Amino acid sequence: MDISLLVNLIGQIAAWLTIMLVYFTLVETKTQRKVSQKPDLIIPKSSSIYGYSYGFSTEDMTAFLIPRSWNHKKLKDGEHILNNSGSVTLYNVGFGVAKNIELKWTFEYDRCLQQIKDYCYQNSIPIIIQPEENKISVVEQGGMPPSDFLVPKYENKHDFLMPASVIT
Repeated sequence: MDISLLVNLIGQIAAWLTIMLVYFTLVETKTQRKVSQKPDLIIPKSSSIYGYSYGFSTEDMTAFLIPRSWNHKKLKDGEHILNNSGSVTLYNVGFGVAKNIELKWTFEYDRCLQQIKDYCYQNSIPIIIQPEENKISVVEQGGMPPSDFLVPKYENKHDFLMPASVIT
């Protein structure tokens, strides 16, 4: 084998390795560019939704209070809720536009109702909670008529959210 043939072979192998290295570098650069332009949606940890209720006093004790309205602001004593909005703020902190945003709020009703029943049993609060198909019936103490609470499926849809924008 001639030395020039060996050098030529090593040069061709090095050229192919260089081509492969450049190809994989370009693929990685393309991937990083796409990832850097993606949206990044967050809900701040400081987001809170407060439940408010009303009650009445009987001679022996106050009726068990169940939230009947929701608001994103904490109200002071004597303030009233003008609008019933339990909205959550959503931020797009990424560099791309977020499209077709769907927020679905799920809730473990069975587990929550069992916790309420256990709490009422431990604290001797006379209350009857009956889950039904689309609602929850609650019979409180003090002769109040039964309250029915609808159990809707909460879904919020937004067409788009621009970078560095806020939806409330």
